Amino acid sequence: MKKLSMMLSVIIMALMLLPAGDTAAQKKNAKGSKGGGGDWIKSLPNMPIKDGYYQGLGAVPVTKNQSDDANKAEADARAMVVRAIRSEITNKVTNVVEETTVGGASSMSESFNEVTESFSSETLKNLKVQFHRDEKKGKKHYAYCEISIAEVERQFAERLKKAVNIAKTYYQSGKSAESTGDYYLALSQYLAGAKEVVLAEMINKEPIEGDIEGTGAKVSIKASFDTKLKNLLGKMRVEIAGGDGQRGVKGEPLAQPLVAKLVYDNNGVVSAVKNANLVSSSVAPTVVKADEEAQADGEGLAKFTVHSVESVNPSGVNKVKIGLNLKDFEAFRQQLPGAVEKAKLVFKEFTFTAKGSAITKIVILLFEENIGKEQANSIVEGDIVKQLVSNKFKVIDKNEVYKAVSREQAKASAESSNDDAVSAALKSVADVLIIGNVKAMESVGGSTNPYGGGSSNRVSAWASCSIRAIDLETGKTIANSDKQQVKGISIGAAEKAGIIALTNLSKEASKEILEGLNKALK
Repeated sequence: MKKLSMMLSVIIMALMLLPAGDTAAQKKNAKGSKGGGGDWIKSLPNMPIKDGYYQGLGAVPVTKNQSDDANKAEADARAMVVRAIRSEITNKVTNVVEETTVGGASSMSESFNEVTESFSSETLKNLKVQFHRDEKKGKKHYAYCEISIAEVERQFAERLKKAVNIAKTYYQSGKSAESTGDYYLALSQYLAGAKEVVLAEMINKEPIEGDIEGTGAKVSIKASFDTKLKNLLGKMRVEIAGGDGQRGVKGEPLAQPLVAKLVYDNNGVVSAVKNANLVSSSVAPTVVKADEEAQADGEGLAKFTVHSVESVNPSGVNKVKIGLNLKDFEAFRQQLPGAVEKAKLVFKEFTFTAKGSAITKIVILLFEENIGKEQANSIVEGDIVKQLVSNKFKVIDKNEVYKAVSREQAKASAESSNDDAVSAALKSVADVLIIGNVKAMESVGGSTNPYGGGSSNRVSAWASCSIRAIDLETGKTIANSDKQQVKGISIGAAEKAGIIALTNLSKEASKEILEGLNKALK
């Protein structure tokens, strides 16, 4: 009983999906049924108590569409049978499956979907549905079905006896597909046959042997499937056909789809594997929203659209893995070890870069004057560089910068705010360009002097800047600092006052630029 209960459990999901089994004539009989048609009608609106049976009763309001009423009532009745079976055996089944597989009850049940569909079509043929239409009292359309537990167990026992023959059918179908170059169909057939055998062995708790090759030799059927799967998977690989190495932006889709190609390599003779189902997954810490599954076309090509880059790898390249769906295989890593190990290798990692992933490279070109004299070493640039380095940005050496663009060209760009030419020249050098002008000027005495003037030897100056940070990939300004009349006061020389003004301005400007960069890039 325990063994057969396990088999019942794996068809529960398929029961829900099973189409109505009764003929149009049977449903037509419900039109005139007002009291006869079965002892169960006497119990309405309740369901009769019948030991040893799985029962279902559906009831829907009567409408003008009798056929539609019958379909709805029947669906409810079948669903009730499913719930009754689940309630009775779920706990027992979970224990049995967990004893026999490391995949657990949930993953094992999911991987038996193909088998359960086949089981249900045979086992449920005796699940007859009866109908009754009450148009007087409750105005309900009823459907009732039942199936004895003994009958279900008997049919499953019959199915177990056929395991070898069913496995042979799948095995020969797989070999035929393989010989004609339909490698994914061959893979599917071998796996379906292996599931039949694994399920039967789990329930019987003994190995199944037979002459699966037709040579007269009695061998382990499960091992034969494992070998076929292992050899087939060992010659498959995923190749990159497009979309690799592109640049992305956090929160946005990738510009190009990731195109994978599944091929079969038979000693150097490479063929496309058509109609294969491939799946994608993010490689931590990268997270993307992408198509989870795609089917390969006749050329073996499967396209995956990355709809959004959710999070990026802060210290390296971002990766998206595309390959065979391992869900079915991993549930059987104890029973089909060779196949599972080979299946794990059929994938390819696509890479892309993005802002915030790896180290952002920055060119900084600030042209600074103090009281009319150009500064050899910019105070503001020095402060910004310190902030950038401490925040894990890479500042490109000026010698490298001036190989791509001349100093005169860069200065003209800083003064005119027309950065297109310089940005284009530096696109291959860095990710971001920080460019701009900084000036300190002596204050003039009189009513227009915001800091005061007069005849004392106190000298005042004010500093201003116009600095912008440009994303060299998009050409967009992602940070800026525009400061006016930041003061500095000194005794004696105006240059000293200018230095103080530039130092005061530098604190504010470097903070604004860094905050803007972090907001845009991290």
